[in-house]
Amino acid sequence: MYEDVLPDERPSDFPQALMDFANAVCTVRAPGCAACPLAASCQGLAADIVQTLPVKAPKKTKETRRGIAFVVHDGAGSALLVRRAETGMLGGMLAFPSAGWANRAEQYDPDADLNLLAPFAADWRLLDTPVAHVFTHFALDMDIAVARRDMAVSAEALATLSGTWERVRPASLPTLMRKVWKAAEKAR
Repeated sequence: MYEDVLPDERPSDFPQALMDFANAVCTVRAPGCAACPLAASCQGLAADIVQTLPVKAPKKTKETRRGIAFVVHDGAGSALLVRRAETGMLGGMLAFPSAGWANRAEQYDPDADLNLLAPFAADWRLLDTPVAHVFTHFALDMDIAVARRDMAVSAEALATLSGTWERVRPASLPTLMRKVWKAAEKAR
């Protein structure tokens, strides 16, 4: 049927016109069936299901990953931040050191020894509640391990990292890392 009504001239305009028509007449909340020139051949109207159309496909359930972020801070608003690799999740952005979430191969095991996952050995304290975040293709539960710079981290350990010690400006962080910082600040 579609091929029968498709015009020979400017055929790419036809599907756009159909979509514009549908958006103007076949609206979801108040379909204009009485004024529709196609009402006589409308299968939805004939089956009396116009009010239930369109039927949306169920949303696919997103994979849930688990990761961990390591926040070492001085108690006065500064923390260790690293610049993430240019490619991949949060590419090129400032972040707290983290593990186990950026790809499926790097799964985080919550029962693993924190010091084996951490960027350096310290007196890490795992917060009780993870931060939840949703990306376009997966959901993330991010555990947070916190350590105070002056109490738990040696200068040598900090010197081995490729990060920088700086005052945290939440606006300069991606949303996930803002959530991590907010949770870490509450736990101080």
